[in-house]
Amino acid sequence: MSVVDKKFRVAVFTQVYNEELFLPIWLNHYGSIFGYENLIVIDDGSTDASTDDIRLRNLVKKKRTLLDESDRSLLMSLFHEACLEHFDAVIFTDCDELILIDPSLGIDLYEYLKDTLRTRLNVIGFHVLHNIKDEKILELNSPLFCQRRFIMFDKDYCKPLISKEPIRWTPGFHASSEPAIFSEELFMFHLRSIDYEASRKRIRILNGIQFSGDSLNKNHGSQFRLSEESYLKMLYDDTNERISGVLDLDIKSAIKEYLLNEDFSLSILRVPHRFEGKIHLSSRFCMKLPEDNAVEGTPLYSQETAPKINFQQIFDNCLVKMIFSRERSRLSPCPCGSGIRYKHCHGR
Repeated sequence: MSVVDKKFRVAVFTQVYNEELFLPIWLNHYGSIFGYENLIVIDDGSTDASTDDIRLRNLVKKKRTLLDESDRSLLMSLFHEACLEHFDAVIFTDCDELILIDPSLGIDLYEYLKDTLRTRLNVIGFHVLHNIKDEKILELNSPLFCQRRFIMFDKDYCKPLISKEPIRWTPGFHASSEPAIFSEELFMFHLRSIDYEASRKRIRILNGIQFSGDSLNKNHGSQFRLSEESYLKMLYDDTNERISGVLDLDIKSAIKEYLLNEDFSLSILRVPHRFEGKIHLSSRFCMKLPEDNAVEGTPLYSQETAPKINFQQIFDNCLVKMIFSRERSRLSPCPCGSGIRYKHCHGR
């Protein structure tokens, strides 16, 4: 178990909309490292009860609006900066992104961040693959890498997700205003393709997301608008064929090749055995806290000693800053989610 130094605090936050499968996994993963008191979930109008999980101590409510990726990246950047007034390091991930330190180091992510002198970190991004031919439907009571044996590198997912200083993300969060800083021991496993049937269900949710005119013009979030058939084809069409040519290359050796040569293109890799029990999944949601207010290995603060922070107020303040950050059409819906035109709301 990690010993949490209360003088070094790490927060992890995400933004969700109807993440019935991935939110419990996200909570379980990051809660077991940093404690549930240090997780923040921004709920963008979920209707599936996924945010009723009692482990979710810091729930921020956001009114549902048209999705504008430029606004979203700035809003998350502002919230990240505001959280740094209370925490020493702040991590932002999508709900289907799990960061893991290489088990060969013998420490967890908290210990790594506490000791590193780096103020910003990009992760090394991999998609976790479902080999439909040989791997069964995902079971939530079994570790992830006991069920999924293959991962695929994607340089676009080597995101700048961890920072001890303010950062300004670009739309999509694949880059920021600062140069990338990589660590070959810091991995991010993207879960969008961990289960074929789950992906089929998720694209139906994504198809219901409505984008702003600006994001549509810039083709932001284009994968959200794919048909079910096209989305599944993108994720799974040639997976079995590519797995048949899998590289027998250790993940760290492959990463070194990439860091030395930006043109290096990784094929699919086998998940090393040392990762097998390192990502535990979770049931749909918890109606009561685990015994002793923690899961095994979780360095939780008690409710009495955890600092009292009004994350809702912090977020609302950041939202207003985001709204006034650029000129807007007075006839467009107000980004605050009031449901009325900007000229009758914040644009008055």
